[in-house]
Parts: sequence; structure tokens; C-alpha cells
Amino acid sequence: TLEDVEYAWRVSSAHYPPPLVEERLICQSICAGWADRVAKRIPISSRVAEGGTITRAGRYQSCMVDESIFLHRWSSVSTARPEFLVYNELLETKRPNKEGETSAKRAYMHGVTSVDPSWLVENAKSSCSFSPPLEDPRPFYDAQADQVKCWVIPTFGRFCWVLPKHSMPISNVELRVQVFAYALLEGQVCPCLKSVRKYMSAPPESILRRESFGQKRKG
Repeated sequence: TLEDVEYAWRVSSAHYPPPLVEERLICQSICAGWADRVAKRIPISSRVAEGGTITRAGRYQSCMVDESIFLHRWSSVSTARPEFLVYNELLETKRPNKEGETSAKRAYMHGVTSVDPSWLVENAKSSCSFSPPLEDPRPFYDAQADQVKCWVIPTFGRFCWVLPKHSMPISNVELRVQVFAYALLEGQVCPCLKSVRKYMSAPPESILRRESFGQKRKG
């Protein structure tokens, strides 16, 4: 039964924790399955600026709801309080105030897994938006993938959370040709061309400059 499987998993993982590689793959799989339940930590400075109270429970913003949600102080990741995490469900609790009366409800995350922000681009690309190609770092030729790529700034979800820089294939044909031509003349595609760079009429990086777009002779 499902209960037997869960019990066996808990017992085996307690005595024989999975290797870091397997643990990372499991976390990535959970991230892919719960990509619609991502939460981002709200910095203390933001809470103070908005007049919020400081609590022992970590305060997070979910991509699903407008209200703040909380990471319970007994959670296994409460000490680390990762910037991004995914959760299985939200559990609402009622907390009494100083007068003993029931105050507003508070939603706590249950079944929490810490995630690397780069996983959101890999496993939830449909929820991401991407900036135009960055000039710095400049586009490059990926020899292993045999692709011309650029760096972009991704944002995730309706709150447009900024994620770390991400490399992706260049869609603009003109820019793709320019970057590949530079890599070719630089000897990144065919290493044998490195020996003839000194005979070129202009350095290979000049092909990436706007003022050289109309220049036809490169070597």
C-alpha cells in the first residue's frame, strides 16, 4: 500500500540518507511537480518598511495567493530559511491575541522543499519571462552544445521574481550569425584558425561592434 511505501521510505532514509546527487535529483523532481506552489522569502527589511511584525516563523510570498504565508519554526529548513522553496499544501491556523481572543488566520506551508532558483527556469519555463540578450556578459559559442547562446535575466511568476542570469540559444538570426562569426574567427569553432588571426584585417571581436556591421572584409 501507499502507507507501506511511505513508511519504508522514512525508515531507509533515516538510516541511509541518499547521496547528495540523488538528493538533488529528488529535489529537482519535486520542484518540477510543484512548480505552481513556489514561495519566495520576504526580507525582514521589506516587512519593516511595510509596517509588518517580526515573527519567529519565516514569512514568504506564494506565487498562488496574495497573502503572506509562513514557514513554521519547527520545519526542517526553518534555520536556513531558503530564498525559494516549494510546498505541498497550506494549513491555516487561528492564533489568539493578548486578550485571548481569536485573531486573524495564518497559513503555514506543509511539505516544504528547498529549491535552487535556477531549477525554476529549467523545470517551470512556461512561468518565466526573459529579458532581451545582455551585452555584458556578451553572447558566446557553446562548443559542447554547438549552439550560439546569450545571457538573459529571467523573472518568475506573476510577481516577477528576479532569478539569476541564465544562458539560452539566441533567437535573433542576425545576432546569432554575428556571434558565430566571431567565434569562428577567434578559433573557438575551428582551433586551426587561431594561427591565422594575426593576418586578419581586424580583430575578431570587431565583428560584434555596431560600427562594423557594414564592413564586408574580415580577413
